[in-house]
Amino acid sequence: MVTFLLLLHIAVTIAAGDATTLTATPATITRSDQWITLRWSSLPSPTPLDYIAVYSPPSSADLDYLGFLFLNASASWATGAGTLVLPRLPDLRAPYQFRLFRSPPGEPSTNTRLDQDHDPLPDASHRGAVSGHVRAEGNGSRPAQVHLAFADAPDEMRVLFVCDDAGNRAVRYGLLGRREEEWEEAPAEARTYERRQMCGYPANDIVGWRDPGFVFDAVMKGLQPGRRYFYKVGSDSGGWSEKYSFISRDIEANETIAFFVWRPGNLRSLQHLLPDTSREFVDSEVDPS
Repeated sequence: MVTFLLLLHIAVTIAAGDATTLTATPATITRSDQWITLRWSSLPSPTPLDYIAVYSPPSSADLDYLGFLFLNASASWATGAGTLVLPRLPDLRAPYQFRLFRSPPGEPSTNTRLDQDHDPLPDASHRGAVSGHVRAEGNGSRPAQVHLAFADAPDEMRVLFVCDDAGNRAVRYGLLGRREEEWEEAPAEARTYERRQMCGYPANDIVGWRDPGFVFDAVMKGLQPGRRYFYKVGSDSGGWSEKYSFISRDIEANETIAFFVWRPGNLRSLQHLLPDTSREFVDSEVDPS
């Protein structure tokens, strides 16, 4: 009996050691982290269509992935082990999880959703491994997504940012060279929206809905024209953002002001298209979170 139990323990240990593994690092994304590394090993008989799907929140069903990457993007995929690197993912106020799926040769996908080429998306029917959770640093009270916008008056500047809760927040601002204790402070107003306010599927469904947090709006007033100001947003209890700066509007200056729409990852490639005066303005406004 003892011999049988020993052999059974060895067999279970060997089987567990051969199980496919998937890891995602770092587990906590800080403001300085720009990449997420996915590593897998011990994948038996890999195929070119095996893939890793991205989920948030981790409670999402297998078919409710945000996107996927084929393992054959890694040079060593055919060995059953490899590495893929993702750029920093946005903070969705919920952890991320990654799941590895098999795609057996000759087995067509039964997914009714189609890609841009009208081919079926993977059906997530053969799960091989699941990673741990990857989450953003902090508890959401600290401001993120800090952006500036012109206000109605030329001596004003609007700042918007996002927090998880609707607690009291403000913007503190002051001229270059002025001590922070001497900065002005303006309150920020909080707004949000709910799933029922979305116009249709999937935005108003649990599959596509993402908690937006609260968008705060504050206006810095009484700005001197053409001067550099420093500012930060937040609160003493919830935490403050980093310090940012901008140059206030000067309606007497003979300058061209450029506006553009960008998405994370593309800003650096667009900066060379802007005049120096506008580039200086833009450089100080972008919060990659």
